[in-house]
Amino acid sequence: MSWLHTAWLPGLAAFAVAVSLTPLVRAIARRRGAVARPREDRWHRSPTALFGGVSIFCGVAVAHALLWRAPLPQLPLLGLCGLCMFALGLVDDTWSLRPATKLAAQVAIASLFPLAGVRLVYTFVPAIDLVITVLWLVGITNALNLLDNLDGQAAGVAAIAAGFLTYFFWAAGQPVEAGLAAAIAGAALGFLLYNWHPASIFMGDSGSLLLGFLLAGVTLLNQTHRTRNLLATLAVPVLLLLVPILDTTLVTLSRRAHGRAVSQGGTDHISHRLVALGLSERSTVLVVYGVAIASGLVAVFVRVVPTTLAVAMVPMFLGLLLFGAMVLFRVRVYRRWGQRQGRDHGSAGELGATGASGEASPGAGPPVPPGQLSPGSVGRAHRRQMLLVLFDLLAIVFSYYLAFVLRFGSNLAPFLQAFMSSLPLVVAVQMAALWLTGQYRTVWRYGGLLDFGRLGLSVMAGVAGAVAISTFVFRFELLSRAVFAADAVVLFLALALGRFLGRASVTLSGHQDHVAFQRTLIYGAGALGSTAIRELRESARWGLAPVALLDDDPALRGRVVGGLRVAGRLEDLEQVARARRAQVVLVAISDLTPDQVTRVRRRCAEAGLALRWMTLRIEVDSGGGAVSASDLHGEPGEGDHLTERRDP
Repeated sequence: MSWLHTAWLPGLAAFAVAVSLTPLVRAIARRRGAVARPREDRWHRSPTALFGGVSIFCGVAVAHALLWRAPLPQLPLLGLCGLCMFALGLVDDTWSLRPATKLAAQVAIASLFPLAGVRLVYTFVPAIDLVITVLWLVGITNALNLLDNLDGQAAGVAAIAAGFLTYFFWAAGQPVEAGLAAAIAGAALGFLLYNWHPASIFMGDSGSLLLGFLLAGVTLLNQTHRTRNLLATLAVPVLLLLVPILDTTLVTLSRRAHGRAVSQGGTDHISHRLVALGLSERSTVLVVYGVAIASGLVAVFVRVVPTTLAVAMVPMFLGLLLFGAMVLFRVRVYRRWGQRQGRDHGSAGELGATGASGEASPGAGPPVPPGQLSPGSVGRAHRRQMLLVLFDLLAIVFSYYLAFVLRFGSNLAPFLQAFMSSLPLVVAVQMAALWLTGQYRTVWRYGGLLDFGRLGLSVMAGVAGAVAISTFVFRFELLSRAVFAADAVVLFLALALGRFLGRASVTLSGHQDHVAFQRTLIYGAGALGSTAIRELRESARWGLAPVALLDDDPALRGRVVGGLRVAGRLEDLEQVARARRAQVVLVAISDLTPDQVTRVRRRCAEAGLALRWMTLRIEVDSGGGAVSASDLHGEPGEGDHLTERRDP
C-alpha cells in the first residue's frame, strides 16, 4: 500500500464520517432527551446532547475497514478491544455504572490487547512489563476520560497526540500504523467542529474511553523509540500523552490532599483552575493545546537528537511543567470565597486556623492563640523546606551533567565514568555549602537582590570545595576546570530560577483572588507606591488589584515600577481610569499638602472613583505596659504594618 492510501485516506474518511454523522446523532439525542443536565460538579450550564462518541466510533470503524487487509496482525484485536471500550462507555452514558464496575471492565478489556504481542518495555522483565502495559492502557483511557471536562479539550488533545503519532509511524516506515493514528486524529477533528465552545454535543464516556484506549494501544505499536535508546523507550509514549497524564496526576493528588474520593467528579481539573485564574474557556483550551503540542515536539526532539543531549533537555521541559503544576495546585477549587484561607503571613489564615474572612476553615481545629504557629502551618513550612532541598539536589545533579555536555558535547562517552564517580562527592559538597551558608534559613518569598547575591557566593563556595576535594581524591583525572566553571554558572542559574519561580507561583496563583478584586490605580510611584504594589499583590485581605500607576513627575511617565506602568498624571485620572476599567484610587504619597488632598478628592469625585489612602506607621513604644493586638495591628480593618482608610 502507498503512504497516501494507508495514512491520508483513513484519516480523511474518519474525518468525513464524523463531520457528517455528528449532526444526525445530535438531533436524535435531543429528540430522545439524551442530554447532559447541568450539575454542581460539572462545568456546562445548559443541557447538551450526549452520545457524540457514536460518530467518533463510526469514523474510526470506517478507517479500520479501509485498513482491514493491511499486514498488521494486531489490527483485529485492537479493533475488538476498541469496540468493547466504546460499548462500555455507551452503557455508562445510558445507565451510569459504578466506578468500581467500570474500572474492572476496563482492566478486563485492556488485558486482552497484550495477547497481540505488544507491550511497553520498561523493565525488560516480561511479567512486570505486562502489568505496566495493562496499567498504561487503563490509565491513559481514564486520563482522557477525565480530560473531557471542557468544550473541545479532550477531542483536540486526542487529535494532537494522534497527529504526532502519525508522524512517528511515517518516519519509521510503518504506513499502516500511521493510517490508524491518522484515523483517530480525523475522527476527533471531525467531532471537534461541533464540540468547540460553546459545544452543541458531548462525546460522553463512549467517545472518551474509545479515544483514550485507541491512543494508548496505537502508541504500543510504535517500534521506533525501542531501536534508539533507553530514554526514548521510556519517554516517548509518556511525552505524547503527557497532558492527560498531567491532568490526572494533579487531580488525584489534589483530591487526596483535600480528603476527597479520587473517583468523585468535580471542577478541579487543569482547565478549571486556569479559568479560575481569569482565562476564558476558549483561551484555556488553547493553552492546553499549546502544552500538548510542546510535549509532542519534545518527543520528536528525543527521537532525533543524541541521548546525551536529550537527557539534558527533557528535564528543562518537565521543570517548566512542574512550575505550572505548582501554580495550578495552589488555586482554590474546593471552597468558596467566603471560606478561603488567608495567604499573607500576618493573617490568621497563615498563623492560625481561620480563613481570610474570619470564618473557620472546614475541618480546622480550635483557634490558635496569638503568637503561636498552628501544627498545620509548621507542617506546611517543613514541607516547603523539604521540597526546596529536593529541588536543590536535583538541580545540582542536572547542572553537573549539563556542564559535562557543554564541555564535551557528543564526545561525552569517555568521560561518563568520571562523571559518575565524582557525582556523589560533588553533590555532598555543594549541598553542604548551601546548608552551611544559611540558604535554607532564607524566606525566599520575600527574597531580594542581596539574598540572590548570597546564593551566588554559596554556589561559588560549593564549586570551589568540589574542585579541591576532587583534586585530592581523584587527582583531577578525566575532569576539567571548564566543567566546574560551567557547573558554577548553570547551578546558580538553576537555583536562582527555581527560587524565583517558587516565589512567582505564589503571586500567579494569587491572581485568582485578583480576578474578583476591585481594579485599582495607585497614585504615587515612589517607595510607598512600590510597597503598595507588593502588599496588594501578596495579601488577599484588601480586595484591591493594582492595574496602573499615576504620578505627577513627568520624568516617570511611561516608566515601569513593580511591573506596573506609570500611565499619566493626576490630571489624566479620568482617561486612565476609563482605559484600565479602574474602580478605586489608592493614594500612596505621604507628604501631600491640604490643597493636593482637596485636588485628589475632587478628581476622584469627578471620575466616580472610590478613594483610599495608604500610610506607613512606625510608632515609638510608650512603655505603658502590655501591648494589645489592637495596638500592634491598628483598628479593625487595618493591616499589620499598613494603615488603610477610606476617604470620608
